[in-house]
Amino acid sequence: MENNINRKGSVAALYASFFLIGITVTVYGPTINYLMKDYNISMGKASLFVTFMSMGRTLSVLASGILSDKAGRKPILFGGTLCLTLGLLGIGTLSWYTGGLIFAVIAGVGHGMLDTSASAAISDLYPEKMSRALNRLHMFFGIGCLIGPIISGSMLALGCNWRYIYLVNAIIGLLITIFIWFQSFPQIQNVQTSDAGKGHFIISSTVIALGLILFIYSGVGQSINTWINKYMGDVVNFPIFFAAGTLAIYNLGITLGRLFSSFISEKIGYYRWILYASIGSLVGIVMAFMAGVGIIIVIGLFITGFFFGGLFPTVIAIAGNIYPNNKGAITGGLVTIAAIGSMSVPAIIGFMSQDGSLQSSVKWLIALVALMVIIVSIMQYKKKEN
Repeated sequence: MENNINRKGSVAALYASFFLIGITVTVYGPTINYLMKDYNISMGKASLFVTFMSMGRTLSVLASGILSDKAGRKPILFGGTLCLTLGLLGIGTLSWYTGGLIFAVIAGVGHGMLDTSASAAISDLYPEKMSRALNRLHMFFGIGCLIGPIISGSMLALGCNWRYIYLVNAIIGLLITIFIWFQSFPQIQNVQTSDAGKGHFIISSTVIALGLILFIYSGVGQSINTWINKYMGDVVNFPIFFAAGTLAIYNLGITLGRLFSSFISEKIGYYRWILYASIGSLVGIVMAFMAGVGIIIVIGLFITGFFFGGLFPTVIAIAGNIYPNNKGAITGGLVTIAAIGSMSVPAIIGFMSQDGSLQSSVKWLIALVALMVIIVSIMQYKKKEN
């Protein structure tokens, strides 16, 4: 009975940590117009908040994965939620632009620590059904991404200062950090495996392909989280609350997609599922950014989110099966590549929009998703050959 209670507490802590990531990464989108006015900065400079957060994630994620394999999951989990909380608190209280960027880096460090340690911890708890476990963990990231814009949109619609949104999220982060402190997690155990699973994953063509998939997924997804509110407000002329609601619908798609993926990926196979998911996300993003009608854009974003939902956790599950004794390290390596995508692509869209228009700039996201479909198709073809 005690083991069941410990497992429930551990799983709840992991779910809560990913919920915190979700509400953090979606806080910029609804508040970016207010942030630009408060700091008197351009779209390009505003996008650097996302870039610097992703930079912090990139700096921490690989080391966090290796440390979580050696020192255990709990210290990295605790440090991750603490850094996210401090990052939100700093941005919510400072009026100094450079200082805000520094706290964005701190939040990013926390994001990276949680990405690796929580994914590795859930894999420790459910080694036989990693994709299902990871999809359900990442579903709570989607729930955070769903609830975050609703909180932001509601507070802004009620006339609250944008900084209060960051402070509310910081309070949530503090409560989750305290909760993790009182939990325990399984001891890390080595798994007997073949020489193919003992290292050298940096030079593996499969892992490189998986990294490219995560680079595109994270870059496109973070671009949607960052710019869709402004896009729906400036291009489609949606009111503040409904623009934030559009982002919530995209993240509702991610949440439901991860729930669906937790079942389907185990039945049809991990590789086949990421092929179907990449094709579905391409259909959705074409609808979203090639249509000029608000309702079609919203439906397209929901479809994109739904099929995006299962990509990240299923890719991590594939890599974890290849290298079962280095789950933290391989997760860290892949998430580092994903972090570079989330750091660079939204900023590129922001700077492109300064010289052109946001409406035309976001269409480049379609090309990136099309490239992802090609990469996954090649992987599937090679797997059949082998």
